[in-house]
Amino acid sequence: MSQSKLATPPPNAGPTIEPTIEALQTQVATLQRQLTQETIHRQQVESSLRESQICLRILSSISKSTAAGLSAEAIIIHTLEQMGHYFNDRRITYAVIEQGILQEKSAIVPLTPAFQRPPFRLNLAQTTHCWQLLHRRQAVIIEDVQHEPTLKTIAPDLHTQQIRSLLIMPLQQLTPTLGVLCFDMPHAHPWSPYEVATLAEIVDYLAVIIQEYLAQQDRQQAEAKIHASLKEKEVLLKEIHHRVKNNLQVVSSLLKLQSGHLKNAQENIQEKNQDQQALNRIHLSIDAFKDSQNRVRAMALVHEKLYQSDDLARADFGSYVSSLVQDLLRSYRTSNEPVQIRSAIHEVYLSLDRAIPCGLIINELVSNALKYAFPAGAAGEIDIQLYPDGNDHYVLIVQDNGVGLNHSAPLQEKLQDNLQQASTLGLQLVHSLTQQLGGTVSCQSHPGTSFRITFADSSVQEKG
Repeated sequence: MSQSKLATPPPNAGPTIEPTIEALQTQVATLQRQLTQETIHRQQVESSLRESQICLRILSSISKSTAAGLSAEAIIIHTLEQMGHYFNDRRITYAVIEQGILQEKSAIVPLTPAFQRPPFRLNLAQTTHCWQLLHRRQAVIIEDVQHEPTLKTIAPDLHTQQIRSLLIMPLQQLTPTLGVLCFDMPHAHPWSPYEVATLAEIVDYLAVIIQEYLAQQDRQQAEAKIHASLKEKEVLLKEIHHRVKNNLQVVSSLLKLQSGHLKNAQENIQEKNQDQQALNRIHLSIDAFKDSQNRVRAMALVHEKLYQSDDLARADFGSYVSSLVQDLLRSYRTSNEPVQIRSAIHEVYLSLDRAIPCGLIINELVSNALKYAFPAGAAGEIDIQLYPDGNDHYVLIVQDNGVGLNHSAPLQEKLQDNLQQASTLGLQLVHSLTQQLGGTVSCQSHPGTSFRITFADSSVQEKG
């Protein structure tokens, strides 16, 4: 029976195994570091995603509060409440910095006793570094007050208010104040880049909303001031039109009184059977006063229509003509004389510098027709039309079916070419007033009489 021998390793076996173990240990350590880094990275990504979701929810909440029509202060308080719901490990404060003093306006404070403190108040003017950062609209980030040399001057105040870590972000600039959001904790806290970026995004969005709200508020206040100013000017303008109308009425009354004195003189002459030439002169004077009175009344009526209108810049010319012709009928005709005046006026609104010349033209032409076109109480019609011709002009026609102009044929031809050659003051006024409108006038007198005035509508607005 043979005896077996225990196999022994070769002399160099030990040195071969030991490097292999060291290599494995190195690989394991490397894998552990990689795993740790991946775990940290995954945690950072998860934190970033979580904070992004929180950010989106808060931004959505801010948008809803804006759409609900909340005031700027209410939007800020609502935002603080939403941020306090998600970031419940810190105090969140809205404060205003004025003349270097940071003063709390609103705050969301966790219920933990460590967070309880009096209202936030700091003199940031004592910290040049923080003051400069905020004025450059940059955040102040302090992880540990005790290790921040730039805060030595206000460190006692921070300690009194139980503030160990602090983040201040500028919100809006309102001269001479600066609104900020502050986040603080009673212990040291490393503010991560993701955390700061999330809070910065919320604050920036809130700042935009607040700025838009304040700008809209400024616009509304400016519009309110403009509206009040316009209302005041409207009242003043109405008062001016009213006073001008009253003054013209006074002039008209004076003319009427003077005409009355002439009528008395005329009656006295008639009773004494005195000179017929004197009677004729007085009769002409009475007619002249009546014509002047009607012209003044025509101008006063424009101002009356303007101060009674909602639009003080333009008069409703259709309503104006209706009132004017009624006044003329009362002035020149008796109620039993069958003369009808028909007007066809589109909804045309004329400015003051157009309404008065047009009104005076109608006054002259209708007055002439009432006085001369229908002798001995004859029946007849007077038509007044005003309409657009489609070429940026308006056409005014005043015509009657009376006896026509009592002139020779050559004189009528001259009138058709140029009314300035007319012998009567009324027709000369029609010519001058048409020139004032920058228009043209033509006259036809067989049968009856027809005047056609055309003028540009640059100062006319048609409502419809």
